[in-house]
Amino acid sequence: MAQHLVSINKKIVPVSKAHISPMDQGLLYGWGLFETLRIYGGKPFMIREHMERMISSAKRLGVYVSFEVEELTLHIDEFIETAHIFNDVLRITLTKEGMLLLTHRPVVYAKESYRRWFAAKVSSIKRNPTSPLTFMKTLNYMDNILAKQEAVEAACQEALLFNDKGYICEGSMSNVFWIKEGCLHTPSVECGLLPGIARQLVIDRLAPLLCIGVREGEYAVEDKAIGGGVPGSITAAIMEAYDNQVAGV
Repeated sequence: MAQHLVSINKKIVPVSKAHISPMDQGLLYGWGLFETLRIYGGKPFMIREHMERMISSAKRLGVYVSFEVEELTLHIDEFIETAHIFNDVLRITLTKEGMLLLTHRPVVYAKESYRRWFAAKVSSIKRNPTSPLTFMKTLNYMDNILAKQEAVEAACQEALLFNDKGYICEGSMSNVFWIKEGCLHTPSVECGLLPGIARQLVIDRLAPLLCIGVREGEYAVEDKAIGGGVPGSITAAIMEAYDNQVAGV
C-alpha cells in the first residue's frame, strides 16, 4: 500500500524493511537537513527551489550531498508513481553521512481550512537570530515541535515565535504575513526565521503580479484578532494566484 513505502538512498522499500545505521549522526545529533514540499496531482511543487535550499544549507553544515538535482528529481517522480502519491506532503531528509530518505504524509490542513479563521498562540520559546541553524531547515526541530505542542494544548492551530527583542518571527510550521492599509507585511529574515519557499514565491512573484506592495521589517504584534477572522479580498487574491501557480506545474 502507498502509505507503507519509503525510499532510502534511492531504493524504494516497505517501511517494515527500512533500516538506518544506529551510528548515523543525523540520528545521534540531529546533524542533517530536511525539506517538505507539496505534491499536487502527482507532481512535486517548486522542487528545484527546495533542492537548492537544501544544497546551500548542506554546504554550510558540512553535510555530504549524495545526489545530483536532476537525478534526485527523476527518482522523486519514480517514488511518487510507485507509492501512488497524488495530493500529499513529501519529505526529503539528508543526514551528515549522506543518507537520503524520502517519506510522505497526508496534508495537515484541507483547502477549506484556509478560508476560515485560524487561532494562534504566542509561544514561550524564542527564536535566536544569532544561530545559523535558525535560517536552515535542520533536523534540530524540537523548538518547533514544542511550540506547536503548546498551541495544541491551548486549542490553537499554530504557535507564533518571537525573538528576544519581542519581534515576531514566524509560526512553528509557517511563515507569517498580514495585510495593513493595502500592503503585505512580513517579518524580515534578520529577525530570526527560516525563509520559506512559499514565502519567497509570494514576495517575488505573486505580490508583484497583483500589484501589492510588500514590506519586510521588525514588528511587535499585539494579542488581538486579525481582521474579521476570515481571509480578506487581498488574501483571497493571493491564494487564487498561488492556486494558479500550482495549476501550471
